[in-house]
Amino acid sequence: MNTGREEAAFHVMKLLRSRGVRTELFHEDQKVDRQYKYAERKNIPFVVTVNAEGSFQIKDIRSGEVKVVPSPEELLAFDFS
Repeated sequence: MNTGREEAAFHVMKLLRSRGVRTELFHEDQKVDRQYKYAERKNIPFVVTVNAEGSFQIKDIRSGEVKVVPSPEELLAFDFS
């Protein structure tokens, strides 16, 4: 992960936590598939990825459904239940 994406991920983590969403930051530079497997093992229902262009990908680990949202505001409006 490059520094800009790391900073964006940390900022989003703080925003989600301020809204009561339990979060964990996967800080190792690993392939996305390994991150998904980690989430499955820990029963983490959603994985949020910061895309290079600044949008966010939300993957529901339970169903496999993926949604892309263009802004932090839309990410915060997402129903993480």
